[in-house]
Amino acid sequence: MTKTFSLATFFLCTVVFLSSALAAEPAPDLLWECSFLHDTKEVKPTGPDVQVFEEMQTFAEKFQQQYDLSPYSDPPREALVELETIYLPRLQSPAFLNEMKLLLANYYIGFNDEEEAERLIKSVIDAPNVDTQSLANAVQASFANSPDVARNSERAQTVLERSDLTPGQRFYFLSYLARKAGTEEQLRRFTEMERDYPDQKACLAVEMEQAALDADDDNPQYSVELLEKINKIYPAFFHTARPVTNCMFLCGKAGKTDLAFEVATNFVEAYPNHPDSLNVLYTLGHMYSEAENYEKAAEYYKKVIDFPVKNVENYESLSDTAKKNYTIAYGKLHKIGALSYDDLQLLEQSLPEKAN
Repeated sequence: MTKTFSLATFFLCTVVFLSSALAAEPAPDLLWECSFLHDTKEVKPTGPDVQVFEEMQTFAEKFQQQYDLSPYSDPPREALVELETIYLPRLQSPAFLNEMKLLLANYYIGFNDEEEAERLIKSVIDAPNVDTQSLANAVQASFANSPDVARNSERAQTVLERSDLTPGQRFYFLSYLARKAGTEEQLRRFTEMERDYPDQKACLAVEMEQAALDADDDNPQYSVELLEKINKIYPAFFHTARPVTNCMFLCGKAGKTDLAFEVATNFVEAYPNHPDSLNVLYTLGHMYSEAENYEKAAEYYKKVIDFPVKNVENYESLSDTAKKNYTIAYGKLHKIGALSYDDLQLLEQSLPEKAN
């Protein structure tokens, strides 16, 4: 995810160790957002670069005051140009220089300036003897900057040739290549990752779900196949509402609802009072109604009506609609004409009791 911060805020987060006056107050860890990967190494200025970095921080503070920028304003382009042309050439550490280039690239990505961001990213990738961390960060920035799959895949493969990648980094780049591969190749890659990274099943489930969503329009049956694989290797993935909702949507489009019924039912039974269960209950009622299982449809619509947490944001609208759908499902089940929900309650009490 791309994040942008003011220049002054950015510089403050690392200059803290340069000043004893700031030593007692920890600075926010914003500088290293540009490295993207969660297990990145921190690269800090050393030797002569410390003085250059102090000057950069002073420049940022003056620029912020001159333009009356708020603490979290994006830096103007002229500030980025001045930083690159005046200060970056003076940095002596290749690793720290690369980190600064990628920071500037990250700002350009935030500006949707693909050309300027690519120029900086490429300068890191093509740097002589570029260290693995800088290369990995640069390729990650390339993913964020451009949808050029061929170029990004080639760059990911280049990173994977490095022997000193961390397991987390290697998993990330393998995931990218898997997501961008064709169906057959993708499934092969995911299967290999399942074998090679048994402790990363939660992360693999996230990658496979995204692949299922990406394949939805072109190959809905394959989307369901991926979801079934997730449920097999890491069923806990469907213990949160978003994956459950996505599963119900994808399975419904593919006309294969068994898995959707399974994960949704498990979710609402495990978390009956969770606010997200309200939408899942309603969707279950709708899916059973579409399948002409009116007894189950009425059961789940009734659970929406009787949902124990009334202050859920959309409770009133869903419960009103559920009452109408409940009477329709009840009428079709018992072959009676349409009744209002209140009249139905007076007429027959056994079905609501059975549904609860």
